[in-house]
Amino acid sequence: METRTPRKPNMQPNRQPIMQKKTLISATLATVIAVAALGGTGCGGPGGGTQTSGLLQDVSIVLAQYLVLDLGSGKIDARSDVPDLATNAEYRRTKMVFKAISAGSSTSGQAGGSFCAQADESPSANSVSKYYIAVYETTQAQWQLVTGTTPWVNVVPASVVGGVINDPDSPAFNITYNAATQALAVASGALHTKLDLPTDGQWEHACRAGGAGHFSWGSNHTDTVAANFALVAETSGNHVGPDPVGTFAPNAFGLYDMHGNVWEMTKGNTIRGGSWSDTLAQARTANKSSIDPRTAHALVGMRLVLIP
Repeated sequence: METRTPRKPNMQPNRQPIMQKKTLISATLATVIAVAALGGTGCGGPGGGTQTSGLLQDVSIVLAQYLVLDLGSGKIDARSDVPDLATNAEYRRTKMVFKAISAGSSTSGQAGGSFCAQADESPSANSVSKYYIAVYETTQAQWQLVTGTTPWVNVVPASVVGGVINDPDSPAFNITYNAATQALAVASGALHTKLDLPTDGQWEHACRAGGAGHFSWGSNHTDTVAANFALVAETSGNHVGPDPVGTFAPNAFGLYDMHGNVWEMTKGNTIRGGSWSDTLAQARTANKSSIDPRTAHALVGMRLVLIP
């Protein structure tokens, strides 16, 4: 954050007319919003010590479609687009990209009698306020940079996850819920921003991406269609372990691997989305399971939200 030079108190009486003050305030705010719309950066961006720079940062974040967090410095860049998202390894290793999800309503759950619906999935209204969710599952490189730990190397035998031990672009896994929440609290303090797990409602709203089907791509559950979007038992062939994040096509919100790859933890200790070892039915948007918060599992990872 920038350092401001303290202002000297104004000892002269302010005789400026009230209406003129309002005009000046409105003009200043309009200028700030206009500058932000043209590409102002978020916290940590360039600043000249102006009185409006703090407001500029706030407005640029409000207008941003993406927030890019530097996991080393805690700097947040507010962007309208990330055109090199698929090609720049920094976004899977030293930085984390979050997509703005607008406030809105959707339906959670799945109607009984439809494809593999469970008793605990009765449809209900789901309303969310605006939030920022990571476009990728948290990778091994990102988790190690933020926490200094490598829990995935403790999977025994290592063969159960194939060749993804110490693969920086593959999801982090084998982390307990308790360890995740504690580590994120510490990391949030160090980075001066808040990293957390999404709520159940946030996760499901993001996964549906404006749709109402059984999956983010609709309700087609053929292996051929699923193979475009998800690594699950039916689409993995002889493959063992998760793929590097972003291997498959994103959903309509631009979020990758919402189905399959690894289960994703949410607040309240549920896990969502299935894994590479689970069936397509288990990877349904509405499906949820739970795990003991003290248990680390080779099929369970996470996707984070950012609260700037």
